[in-house]
Amino acid sequence: MKALNPRRFYTFYFFLGCLCLFAQFAWADGGRSNPYINQVEIIQTDRQDSMGGIMQSTTVKVMLNSFGGSLKDRIIHMKMRDTDGVVYDFDHNDFYSAESGDFYSKEFPFFLDSEIIVTIRDLTGSAYDFTIQPFADKTLSSSSYDGNWTGTTNQGYEVSFTVNNNMVTPFKITREISGSNCTTTKTTTTDTSQGIIENSFSYHLLTYGPYGGEDTFTGTFVSDTKCNGTWDSTDNNCNGSGSGTWTADNNTPPPTTTTTSTTTTTTTTSTTTTTLPECADCPSDGVITNVTYAAGTNCSCTNATSISIGSGVTIESGANITFKAPTVKIQSGFHAEEGSVVNIKQQ
Repeated sequence: MKALNPRRFYTFYFFLGCLCLFAQFAWADGGRSNPYINQVEIIQTDRQDSMGGIMQSTTVKVMLNSFGGSLKDRIIHMKMRDTDGVVYDFDHNDFYSAESGDFYSKEFPFFLDSEIIVTIRDLTGSAYDFTIQPFADKTLSSSSYDGNWTGTTNQGYEVSFTVNNNMVTPFKITREISGSNCTTTKTTTTDTSQGIIENSFSYHLLTYGPYGGEDTFTGTFVSDTKCNGTWDSTDNNCNGSGSGTWTADNNTPPPTTTTTSTTTTTTTTSTTTTTLPECADCPSDGVITNVTYAAGTNCSCTNATSISIGSGVTIESGANITFKAPTVKIQSGFHAEEGSVVNIKQQ
């Protein structure tokens, strides 16, 4: 069985996406070695819920080769297994047809961080394997680029976005696309948040239909006040495409320091003392594993070099935890419950 090394790149925003803090995307081409699978896409996502917590998921999308007739009827069983031997089954409810072709797609509410093998068994009883290698670790940006950003594209059109807690939302851009049928000016505003990963972010939008198209927008922060990016778009109606660059500046003024005079008044009050759960230890080497931050805790862990948040780390709902270091890495197995607050800050 031949292992295929996927090409990795950071994305994205999909047209039906949710609030995403971070996403990794792996793609591998089956080529001629598998008569059924054309390619497999693995999308791993950290999703920020409405309460500020992080939910992890993995979406596996198996793109099928083109056949005459119904390809789904030729496949009697498709499954996926990891290196631990855990098997995940696909069924006909996971089958979809689109203009781009037929595919199976299934979302799992956790990270798949090991090699996985997708196996298809057809009507003849033959089995065909497709192997995907695991992901590399991801590093979250610890710099803060909060503010309102505005600028222009290489065509002179407006681009704008807001950064809040290192999340880009929304991103708006106008550009001109020329094709064989017409020339159009399109303005796109994303409706989901995108996390800033290693000082960069990107969106990928795919819209089907005669007036649809495909868009990719990227941005890289070169400083706290300057961001440069690219755009690449197609338009089905005009049968055209276009690409270019953009630049934007942070127009939010720096915070001001206000001096106030205070008057101290001595009063007698009765108080009730509530004992909160203790904070977990902050290891001197910055490697945190197998730790639970209990509900109601407000804790901070600081390291002068780096912090690695590894497997077995759970942040319960109601906990407010801050990690401060020049570099903060979140490894697979980290889990933040809905209702928890996780802050990643540069020391």
